[in-house]
Amino acid sequence: MNHQKKKEQTQLFSLRRATILLIVFLLAATLLFLDANTHLYINNIVVHFVIFFLAFALFPIMISAYFLNLKSTNTVLMILFSALCICFLIAFLTWNGGWKTQTILYKNRNNPSQTIEYQMRGDRLSFGYKKQIIQRGKILPYLDFVTEVDTAKLNPLEWRRVDLVVNEMKIPGEYVNSLCP
Repeated sequence: MNHQKKKEQTQLFSLRRATILLIVFLLAATLLFLDANTHLYINNIVVHFVIFFLAFALFPIMISAYFLNLKSTNTVLMILFSALCICFLIAFLTWNGGWKTQTILYKNRNNPSQTIEYQMRGDRLSFGYKKQIIQRGKILPYLDFVTEVDTAKLNPLEWRRVDLVVNEMKIPGEYVNSLCP
């Protein structure tokens, strides 16, 4: 009787663990999909890498554990290490650098979490910078809603010009302001 109860508890624990893994995988995969295909933007490269790693590593762990019945610690560690190596290789080959705010041009008068920013990022293949002007709405600390915007068509009743130099790229000199339109 006691053995049967322990077996049921073990199965329940295994089911809870599987459910948690599935939820984390679906959340990570959904965030990556939305980051790549919508205006949602993960604004921290480390957070982006962790989410990518979770989505990339949890899928084979779930497949091996629940379809191939490989549940040993060595199997999980081997999958995690392999996924980490592959994720680092993919990140190294495809990384362009994150967009960094150089100047906050405008702030929304009604919603201070809405800004219009001048951003730059290092271009990997040429020795220069890519530039963009975006409207940024902060959703969570590392998650933004970003759209490109034309500053010539802004409503001055809605936006207040602030020209706040942030210089997240730590570019020396005064030419940071001269790069802004």
